[in-house]
Amino acid sequence: MAILRFKALELVDQRQALTVKPEKHRRSDSFGQNVFNLEAMRANMPSDYFKKLQAAIKQGTPVERNVADAVASAMKTWAMAKGATHYTHWFQP
Repeated sequence: MAILRFKALELVDQRQALTVKPEKHRRSDSFGQNVFNLEAMRANMPSDYFKKLQAAIKQGTPVERNVADAVASAMKTWAMAKGATHYTHWFQP
């Protein structure tokens, strides 16, 4: 068992340092770019469901099941259009 540890240490010692290239743009420039926000909802949801969702948000009422399904479907379509292969949706207050 000790031999394996020593071999692992030898391998670590032989590794070469990687050169990290600086990013071409500032990270803050892309902040919020991949967020399913109001603009993305408006573009990807049928307008009647979007209006019902906005009313529920503004009035603090529960979101109807069919509206929640429309949001989930729109979010999936939006995410896949951005190249996502896996996603989750989660409603926050």
